[in-house]
Amino acid sequence: MICCGPEEPYMEFDPINLIIAAYENQVIQALNSCGGGLQNVTGYFPTWWTDNSSIATANNAKITGVAVGSTTHYAQSRPMYWGFREYASSCPQNQPDSSADACAGKLSFSGTANNFIFVGTDPNILSANTFYLALASGTPTGGTYAGTSSDTKDTITLTWVASLGLEKATVQTSDQSATAGDRKLTFTYTPPSCQAFTLTQAVTARKFAWVTNTSPGNTCNLGHGYLYNYVYTTYTHPDGAAVPPDVGLTNTPVTENFNPTTIACGNQPGNGSLDANSLFSDTIEVCSTSPLPACSSTNTRTISIAGYPVRTNSLTIANTGLTYTSQGPTQ
Repeated sequence: MICCGPEEPYMEFDPINLIIAAYENQVIQALNSCGGGLQNVTGYFPTWWTDNSSIATANNAKITGVAVGSTTHYAQSRPMYWGFREYASSCPQNQPDSSADACAGKLSFSGTANNFIFVGTDPNILSANTFYLALASGTPTGGTYAGTSSDTKDTITLTWVASLGLEKATVQTSDQSATAGDRKLTFTYTPPSCQAFTLTQAVTARKFAWVTNTSPGNTCNLGHGYLYNYVYTTYTHPDGAAVPPDVGLTNTPVTENFNPTTIACGNQPGNGSLDANSLFSDTIEVCSTSPLPACSSTNTRTISIAGYPVRTNSLTIANTGLTYTSQGPTQ
């Protein structure tokens, strides 16, 4: 009879050998006096045998005949929370959950978890290096979150976002990956009195390395001069891949420096930023309704993204036209 244990789960009792009737499907059923009715408890009996193996053998509730004759089949239970004996204590309203049931739950990413992060400290980069952690319904509350990286130079900042009901994990690194996917991020949530739920993500720490540009035509429509709008695509090391759109890098600063700093024909340097497609544009314009006065200067321009140089250009800006030459890097 399955019944109610004392307040502390009953873990030890004398093994009981039950005589099992010899029929095809060996099943042990016991009356559950707490809930009523018969309950299949065969799984609690891992050890089976007969007293005469020359007549029949037993293996995991399977009885196999060997010869004509009679024998007795036995099954021995293992220690369990519900012992096969009756106690004086009253039945609980509900059978208690095991520790595994009480700690059931799951930690997962909310939305897409990128398999990369970006090197740098700019706040716009950090927004791209953000993971949102969600708990499955029914997960115990009141626990604590933690995050670590396999690279000791990385730092992970955890912030609870009440409006979303999610934990935000932001990764910052100054250390580029040696190979793609060589870094492991580990996030945990530890409920009270339970083991931690663990979530991992392999990532590549990508550093802005070089850019490619379009080759636009002259769109000046005022009659004199030129207007070129170059659009740049950003690439990173060590993967050598273009930065995809919609990864959270919008407004990451793109700066340019000129040597010498003076530019002829009235051009003025101007900084920009990455757009939602992880691209940036550069406009070079000497365009007028009147003839342009004679002017010319050659300048070396360095373009950087979030402080990391990605291109050096040589520009000769003159009233007669523009000479644009890339001096790399190209990979």
